[in-house]
Amino acid sequence: STLWCKLFWSCLALGQNVEAYSALELNPDKSQTSDLLRSFLFDLLERGNAKELLNYSYSGMESCIFEYMLSRARSLPIGEAKDYYNFLYSLNITKNNPKQASIVMYEQAYRLKTETEANSRSLNQRVQCLLSTMTCLGLVHASNAWVERPDIRKGILGHDRNVEDEEFTVEVDELLDLKKEYDLTVAQLSLLQLMERQALNPNVPSSAQETVAQLVNMKGYELAISVARRVFFYDLFVIREQIHNITRL
Repeated sequence: STLWCKLFWSCLALGQNVEAYSALELNPDKSQTSDLLRSFLFDLLERGNAKELLNYSYSGMESCIFEYMLSRARSLPIGEAKDYYNFLYSLNITKNNPKQASIVMYEQAYRLKTETEANSRSLNQRVQCLLSTMTCLGLVHASNAWVERPDIRKGILGHDRNVEDEEFTVEVDELLDLKKEYDLTVAQLSLLQLMERQALNPNVPSSAQETVAQLVNMKGYELAISVARRVFFYDLFVIREQIHNITRL
């Protein structure tokens, strides 16, 4: 096993990735496999070889990969974790596991919402994450088309932290909930672009009601009505009153 380890590290250092993976698989000491696999994954991903990583079989190691990559992503600021989330998403799609892929994308969307300012880049990324989440859930049975809503008190998805003397209720988001969140995020992105075109301070509100009100103020009437109808069923009478008051000025 020592020989296989030395061969693995030598090949990895030389960029001979296929040979390094073979040494990992052929090592008879399976107690070393997890550490070697973790090093193999992180090394290639940090060198920008995410596409190559998708070419290996990982027979019987999928659960370990999910654990390592998710743990690594959660330990990093969201701005540095994107590659880990995206690799896990791609790997689960490759392995025909859309439910796990949806979990990964939803967590990334959640962290983009809670850990970043609302700017063009973060909102665009969040739109794509939510769209990917919905697409994946559309591929599973209707009874399983949901994701657990992240709760930072328990860890991102409730598996990481021990919280004593406190009970938690698991909340889930179904496709309709995700569609509302997606529509709201698209509207917030459009609002931000309106503000930037008019050279205004890009201060995007977080709630649907505030977003609707701001869109009306910016004369984005059609989008305001769309958000009101499709996202949170906001009272259209209020919007009509806001539009009427603005047009009288």
